[in-house]
Parts: sequence; structure tokens; C-alpha cells
Amino acid sequence: MYLSTLRNYIEAIGGELELTVRLPDQPPLRLQGLGDISPG
Repeated sequence: MYLSTLRNYIEAIGGELELTVRLPDQPPLRLQGLGDISPG
């Protein structure tokens, strides 16, 4: 499944997709904009 499709499903039911990467000995990294359709 594409992230854009998952995001669309979640938004259709009133939610918001957030992805967080958790690595050992590192602060959590929140990823934004994945699955967005780029112009052009």
C-alpha cells in the first residue's frame, strides 16, 4: 500500500497520518509529508 493511499483512508475517517522513527540512543524523529503527491 502506498503511504498516500493510507493517508487518504485515514483522512476520510477524520484522522491524520503521523509516522515516527524511533532508533536506539536517538530522540524520536517525526516524518512529515511522506506520501504527498509532488507537483509536476
